[in-house]
Order: sequence, then C-alpha cells, then structure tokens
Amino acid sequence: MNYCAMSGALTPLARIEALTGLIPHLAGDEKSVVISQALDAASATTDDRRTEALIFVIPHLTGYKKSAVISQAMTAVHAITDPLSRARAYTLLAGCLPADQQPAVITQALTAVSTITDDSRAGTLTLLSPCLSADHLADAIKMAPRGSADPLMTLMERAKSVLAPGDEATLLSLLRSAFDGSGRRACFGIIQAAAPLIARIGGTAAIQECVKAIEDVHQWWP
Repeated sequence: MNYCAMSGALTPLARIEALTGLIPHLAGDEKSVVISQALDAASATTDDRRTEALIFVIPHLTGYKKSAVISQAMTAVHAITDPLSRARAYTLLAGCLPADQQPAVITQALTAVSTITDDSRAGTLTLLSPCLSADHLADAIKMAPRGSADPLMTLMERAKSVLAPGDEATLLSLLRSAFDGSGRRACFGIIQAAAPLIARIGGTAAIQECVKAIEDVHQWWP
C-alpha cells in the first residue's frame, strides 16, 4: 500500500495521527517506513501543534531516537507562548515520558495550568491527573477551580491510587484542601469520590459523620 499517497490528503496533524494508528499493525521494514514518515511529518510541523505531533510518534520509538524526539518535543513546548496551549502540551508530553522524566515536566505543566482560566484549568487538570504523583497532588488540588466538582473528584480518585496505606496525614491534608472554598455540590462530590479514603482514615465512624453532615446540610439548606 502507498501510505504516502493515502496520507497526503489529510491535514498534517491528522496525517500523523492516522499513520501512528497504523504502526502497531505493521512489522519489519514496512513498520520502519511508516515510523519514518510520521516522524518526518511531525518534525516538519511549525506551529503550536508541533509538540502534539511529536507526541503521537514518541511511543513508537526506542533508544537514542526516542530520546532525541523527546528533546525536540521539550524544545517545542518551551517555545509555545499561549498559556493554554503550553499547559496542554506539557500535559500531553508528561503522559508519554519515562517515569523518571515525568516529575520535572509535571511541575512545568502545573505552573502553566496555574496561569489559565478556571474553565480551561478544570479540563487540563483532569487530563493531567493520571500522571500526578503524591508530591504533585497537593498543588493540583489547590489550583483546581471550585465551581465544579469534577476536577476535584478526579484528583481525589487519583489520590486513592497513588497514596499508600498508612499515609493518613497526607490523605487528610488533601481532603481538607479539596473542601476549602468548595461549594455544597462540590463537597458532596468530593465525599463520594473520597469515601474509601475517609473510611481508611476514620473507619465506619467517619463515614457515619459524613452521612450526618450531609443530612444536616439538607435539613438546614435544602
């Protein structure tokens, strides 16, 4: 099949996405050819989508070539001037990096997220959440907008998966931070998402206190 002919009718980013979608189904020389086509197209992208284009290719690379393309992607994201585009690019890049390279990029992503509006911040934090370590969760929760429960619920779901049993002090600190400044609906959503954590910290008695608090709120502010 002539992959170049097929891909030529697509926009640059769509072409790269289509090509990388075919790579797992190829082998040998055919696979190498398509990887090279996708990489050439990504490297030639000149706008703010260049990082995203390179990110499509990175998972299919190995060794020195993968390291070189990661370096290209880092250079590209540093050059992005629009805060939302930069935050999104850092977030996408963090998700395809080796674990030992993620923390520094996640820190940069959170710095970029802190400069964008609440609506955009909520979506970007949700996208970033699967990459967040325990060390980054506290910052992410503090900057999460309080107008919607969704990003805070997502971040507390992440906390359940990364915080080890016995780390109750950190869990309690994250819960308090999530509740701080949140409205009623957001608080209820946080309680729902964090129920296993609340039970881990305080057992059945803590869950019963949450039930009582919810009922008190319903009675006095229906």
